[in-house]
Amino acid sequence: MILLVFGNPREITAGGVGGPRRWADSLLGMPLSPWLIGAALVVALAALVAAIRDRPMRRMILVGLALLELGLVVQAVLALIGLGEVGEKGTFIGYLIGVLAIPPAAVWWGRAEPTRYGTGVIAVAAFTVAVMVGRLVQIWNGS
Repeated sequence: MILLVFGNPREITAGGVGGPRRWADSLLGMPLSPWLIGAALVVALAALVAAIRDRPMRRMILVGLALLELGLVVQAVLALIGLGEVGEKGTFIGYLIGVLAIPPAAVWWGRAEPTRYGTGVIAVAAFTVAVMVGRLVQIWNGS
């Protein structure tokens, strides 16, 4: 899973004078990414279980989404500070804005639809956040 998200550590190189970049160095601008991906998958799993059990959105899922959004905001600030290292700035900023908008939209939709389908929307949204954070790391690394 780590190689799928972050790529092969031997293939990550820095452009210019720095020579080969170590895998850990590639995460300097995106340090929370592994934790955010894990948290998003946990929220997605909890929401999926609730949807399968025909339960509406509970406080635990709301708290999980709120913590996920907080982590995404911190990650966005750190990423914007180091934006000069990103080759595809427009794509990166688009993904960054999109990933920040998904959890609030999921909460709004989940609260508007009090059935299991609202909880299912939250599960899909949390999984989408995990995928988009992985893509942000790929863009950050230039792949």
